[in-house]
Amino acid sequence: MKTRITYLISLMMTMVVLSACNNDDFPDISEDLKDNSVVIKSLSTTISKDTDLSYQTWWNGYESNYECFRSFDELENSPYASILNELPNVDWKKQTLVIAYIYDNYIFDEEGCNVYSKSDKYTIEYKLCPSFATAHDCKGIAIVLNKPNIKKKNVNFKVSIYGQDYEY
Repeated sequence: MKTRITYLISLMMTMVVLSACNNDDFPDISEDLKDNSVVIKSLSTTISKDTDLSYQTWWNGYESNYECFRSFDELENSPYASILNELPNVDWKKQTLVIAYIYDNYIFDEEGCNVYSKSDKYTIEYKLCPSFATAHDCKGIAIVLNKPNIKKKNVNFKVSIYGQDYEY
């Protein structure tokens, strides 16, 4: 009997630990959770892939990077400082700036970018369309979230191509 109780307690503790590690805290892509108050702007200035950015490969050699900026000082001292004049206005006391670059050969449209929020977590949906281009290009987007001090760990990107989703 004592062994069964110990086993049951161990099983319950394992379930608690596993549920705490669950990534389902990020909002689903749902009209109910869509945040229409954000500012989304395509960036025309490309940043060379050789710039000191830590790109993450997410599919067939396509790479991406995103960062959250909580102050002008953070932004000014980053590799993104070269595009300051192209970024939307940010009220740093009330907002956070997210900048993302995707290195691929697809077409991006601002209409294909949506933000979904739940509590302090954000899912950013980034839709790419097929292109006849053979060369890879670097596309950027700036997103102003209407909450200050959002950390990168609270932002999840979901890239969609041909109806397939890739998260990073």
